[in-house]
Amino acid sequence: MGLGFLLAYLLTPVAAMAQSAPDEVRCEYTHRVYCNASGCMDLPIVQNKSFLIVPALDQIQRSAQSVVRRCDDKGCTPVNVQAAPSGVFHNLASAPGGYLLKLALLTVELVDVKKGDFVEIATQNLGSFVGYGRCRFPER
Repeated sequence: MGLGFLLAYLLTPVAAMAQSAPDEVRCEYTHRVYCNASGCMDLPIVQNKSFLIVPALDQIQRSAQSVVRRCDDKGCTPVNVQAAPSGVFHNLASAPGGYLLKLALLTVELVDVKKGDFVEIATQNLGSFVGYGRCRFPER
């Protein structure tokens, strides 16, 4: 390994290194809010700074346990989740609670849901972070 490669690796921002593997899909937020007893406030979305990395769709559908990575400019945090189907959705929830990712597996025109749409709920103390967005699953 050359010195140039090593320097480039060490100087690459953590979020830029957090790319999805071939068996994973990157999910982008379209809207985020934080809510507590005082109300809700919009959170800024900075492109390529806050995103999710989830397993490929076929892995989500066939495995009862999985990992979702929640990424920001400081890196990615893995969340161990249990997966369960729910109609055209799949729920990925942490076992002790506090995290839920509800993911659309199919497009349903009638209710304006597209394959890959998601809602994410993560609690912190008595507040909740709620995010909406889309995972770009490849068409097969």
